[in-house]
Amino acid sequence: MKDINKKISELICNAQIASDAGKGIYELKFNNTKQSFSERGKYKVKDIYISKALYFIRKNKTIFNYYIEEKPDQNGYPSYITYFETKIESERIQISFHSPKRKADEMIKQNVGTGRKCRWDKNTKSSRLNCKKLIDYYNL
Repeated sequence: MKDINKKISELICNAQIASDAGKGIYELKFNNTKQSFSERGKYKVKDIYISKALYFIRKNKTIFNYYIEEKPDQNGYPSYITYFETKIESERIQISFHSPKRKADEMIKQNVGTGRKCRWDKNTKSSRLNCKKLIDYYNL
């Protein structure tokens, strides 16, 4: 079971790396790797990683939960918000992503309202920090 959780963690972290790179932030790195495809692809590949993580969570028994809602982003633009949640050694980990409604991947659009409902932790830096925790825990 740890292998699927590691795979999902890697996909979520790649989505975060792509999202950060789209903003010009290059803090998050996998262990022992140089620039990743997700850094080079930026926003163009973010939703691909999110959708792959959703696929694996929906098809497997895993420690990850997700929830997708349709809601304006922080600037008021129509978007989908995908939340991923898990626990590492009893600590709650949340990673969330905004996807512009007009550009969102089909997997995201088709699964709005599915998963386990959750609330945003209201920490704008927690997704990056929580991905770092996943990278360390799974030695990604």
